[in-house]
This record gives sequence, structure tokens and C-alpha cells, in this order.
Amino acid sequence: MKKISFLIFLLFLNFTYCKINTIDDIKAIEGMWEIYSVSSKGEVFYPQGESPVVDYYTFDSDSTGTKKKTKT
Repeated sequence: MKKISFLIFLLFLNFTYCKINTIDDIKAIEGMWEIYSVSSKGEVFYPQGESPVVDYYTFDSDSTGTKKKTKT
């Protein structure tokens, strides 16, 4: 019985301290990013050429944003 109570207590703590991503968290990644590889569905893709691809990300207040490809 004590083990079950302890597990329920741990689950309760886990759910009470969960934090939802806010717009402040998204704003932290805004800017230029060098893309060395892209992974999707278990595959990894690498950009062609010597230099990495550079993308510029901007985010709006309603969690939408844009991505612009820039020349390296």
C-alpha cells in the first residue's frame, strides 16, 4: 500500500511541475541557424555543397512564424 501511495505521489508531483512552452521559450530560438542535416522518418539528409545551409527564423506573438533561406 505504501508503494502505491508513493507512486501516486510521484505522479502528482510530475503533473504539477509540468510546464507548457510559452511564447518566451519560442522567442529564444529566433535568429539564424546553420543546418548541417535534417532527419525525417528515420532518414538523415545532408545539404549538398561544402557549406551548411543557413535559415533565419522569426516568430510572431500568436505562435506563428516564418523561415527564410539565406545565402552562406
